Amino acid sequence: MEISEIRIKNVKGFKEPENIIKLDNTIKSGKVNVLVAPNGWGKSSLTAAFEGLKKTILDIPKDNKPSKDDTLESSLGLRINDNFYIADSE
Repeated sequence: MEISEIRIKNVKGFKEPENIIKLDNTIKSGKVNVLVAPNGWGKSSLTAAFEGLKKTILDIPKDNKPSKDDTLESSLGLRINDNFYIADSE
């Protein structure tokens, strides 16, 4: 399994509109993957999104929403092996 693109919305520092991250190198399952980026790039926001992922449901607590606004709809989309999957609160 290889992740080549991440789309994220309303998780910590990633607000609307949807933010698209196209990876230069894929994230590979079963391998050690390291994310290196400058401060403020969104590493902890990505971590919060993956921690909230429950199969096809994304459960982001209020503390991890922009401005702690619980009314914002969060989503996480992943391009895995040329297929695109999205998780949100439904």
